[in-house]
Amino acid sequence: MQRRFGALALFAILLLFLMPLRAEAHAGLVRSVPAIGETQPTAPAAIELEFNEDLDPSFSTVQLFDSQNTLIDPGPGAIDPANPRVLRLPLDGLPNGSYTAIFKLRSALDGHTTSGGIPFGVGVAAATTSLLPPPGT
Repeated sequence: MQRRFGALALFAILLLFLMPLRAEAHAGLVRSVPAIGETQPTAPAAIELEFNEDLDPSFSTVQLFDSQNTLIDPGPGAIDPANPRVLRLPLDGLPNGSYTAIFKLRSALDGHTTSGGIPFGVGVAAATTSLLPPPGT
């Protein structure tokens, strides 16, 4: 009986070491259009945020604020049907100014949530105050 228990225990330990381990990490921003801190001569047609994991469409949003923390576009944006790692917010044109795209998302892989901001400027440099998220976010 002890021999059988010992063999089972050894098998269980070996199995733990041989099983692939899944990394538990938050979805990280890989690329953004506009880029962080970028000044664009004209308004972008959309804000596009690409992450390193598939996003949960029921939770992932992006909103646009100006340099006075006024909500310009409430979003929520949408996951790109061709790429579940991309969150897009179409824009109808923006006047010159400094803006911040604030995103909140959940990874479809591990359920972890992430939030952050992408400051950028249209015709002017991104304001340093746009590096801070609006109150309550």
